[in-house]
Amino acid sequence: MAILPGLSGLKVTIQVGNRDACEYTDEESEGKNSSPPYVSKFIEAISGACFAVKLHLTSDFPYQSNDLKFGIYIDGEHLMQLTRNEKQDQGLVQYSKICIVEGQYQNQPEGRVFRHFVFSKLIVDEDAADTYQQPCDVAGLGEIVVKIWRVNVTESIMQHRSEQKPCKKASGPISEKALKGRALSHTTSLGDPVSIVKQAHQTTRTYRWVHIDDVETPLATFTFKYRSLDALKILRVIPRSSMPIPLDQPVENLSAEELRELVRRQKEQLKSQSMKTGIKRERSADSDGGDKLEMISSHPPKAGRVSRRRVDNTVDFVDLTLD
Repeated sequence: MAILPGLSGLKVTIQVGNRDACEYTDEESEGKNSSPPYVSKFIEAISGACFAVKLHLTSDFPYQSNDLKFGIYIDGEHLMQLTRNEKQDQGLVQYSKICIVEGQYQNQPEGRVFRHFVFSKLIVDEDAADTYQQPCDVAGLGEIVVKIWRVNVTESIMQHRSEQKPCKKASGPISEKALKGRALSHTTSLGDPVSIVKQAHQTTRTYRWVHIDDVETPLATFTFKYRSLDALKILRVIPRSSMPIPLDQPVENLSAEELRELVRRQKEQLKSQSMKTGIKRERSADSDGGDKLEMISSHPPKAGRVSRRRVDNTVDFVDLTLD
């Protein structure tokens, strides 16, 4: 559960498979005093798993008298915003208020449906058409961001429930060049549509507000960088397991993470071989100017046995010692 230092009572969590995701430290943002307040964590993404954004306000939140606006951004796209009207809450936040955003509502010809947020494996293909046309399409990939502003609600309107802003982010394969070396493993998508039971009055409350916090400087920002387990290990976000990644297979069958691991191992092997070669050369240089020692036999001669060694073509030397 991500918590901002100095701002109590406000927590944001990503749930994966209906459980709070385990969070890992983002070393790049750890210990930095940012303005506006900002926190960043890594989480594990699992292909095909549904995820949700959980917002939690508790009684020690210092701005209970303010209306709040929550903006949710997934892969760089602003998908939705929620408003907490202090008057409509009628003091419920004195105990606790939790809001869980699991996906999007959509209007389809067969009726209204709901589609869950889902993690999907990012396909990297150099030969694929470039569906990510703008730098911003790639910059936000692999991130779930929640921003909170203080606002003053000026009007509250009940109206017919409309379709939420559809997801317009690019999909499909992406080239390694477009990633610019970023260790991305997953993207997000919407799951299969689930029919919603038709209600007699499908209405929703819409708010209009005036910002207290500037749009560019929200009260707080929570960023969650989602990666596969292998990618988290390669990034050194979590310790590598004692079991090595199996790389004894054709190169074309290796994933991007496994290819990076293969290159890392090859570099370590080359460095190790280079160090051993340097040591051998140094020993060879030291022995050139000294006496040479030749080992004839590692076993002493048996008693009574005569050992002969040819010195030249005409003289035989007989050694009668046993040492």
